[in-house]
Amino acid sequence: MARPDLLVFFTLFFFIMTDIVSTDEALVGFSNEGMLTVGLLFIVAGAFERSGLVERLVSSMLAKANTRQGAMFRLLVPISGFSDFLNNTPIVVTLTPIVRKWASENNISPFKFLLPLSYAAILGGTITLMGTSTNLVIHGLLLDFGEKGFNFFELAWVGVPITFIGLVYLIVVGHRFLPDHKSLIEKVREKNTKDYLSEIQPWNRQRFFSERCD
Repeated sequence: MARPDLLVFFTLFFFIMTDIVSTDEALVGFSNEGMLTVGLLFIVAGAFERSGLVERLVSSMLAKANTRQGAMFRLLVPISGFSDFLNNTPIVVTLTPIVRKWASENNISPFKFLLPLSYAAILGGTITLMGTSTNLVIHGLLLDFGEKGFNFFELAWVGVPITFIGLVYLIVVGHRFLPDHKSLIEKVREKNTKDYLSEIQPWNRQRFFSERCD
C-alpha cells in the first residue's frame, strides 16, 4: 500500500502535468496560515518528546494514581487543557508511544487509554483557535476570502461544555466499552519463546560459485 503523503504529492503532480489544475491553484494550500501553524507545532512537539520532559511528566502523573479511573483522570484532564494551546494532533503523536509503554509496564491494556487519549485531545482542541487543525485551516480560509476569521477564545462557549461532558463520559463510562486486549509485546512475553541469534553476511558471488565447483 502506498504511503498517503506520496500518494497525495503524486496526484498533485499528475493534476499539474495534465493541466487539470493550474500551478497557482495547486500550490495555494501551502500558503495557508493554519497548515503552516500545524507544521510548526509538530516541530515544537518533537522537541519536547526528544527532551524526555513529556515522558517524565506523564509518568509522574500516572504513578500517583491508585485506580484505572484515577489514572485516566490524571491523564485526560491535563491533555484536554494542553490541547487548548498546543494543537491536539502533535500532542497525540507525542503521547501515544509514552502511554503505550506505561500501560505495558503496568500490565494494563493500552486500548483502554489510547482512544480516550485521542478523544480528550480532540475535545480540548475545540476550545480555542489553536487547539485543532480544523479550526486553524478554516480560519486561514476565512482570511483568504477577506473575512474576519476567529478570535482565539471565540469557540470556547461551545468547546468548554462539550469538553466537560465528553471527559466525564470517557472517565466514568466510555472506557468500559473498550476492548481489554493485550499489546503485541505482552502476547510475546506470555509465550515461552526462546531467543534465536541469526547472522546475515553479504553475498560474495565469486566465493559462491567457487564452492559449488569444488
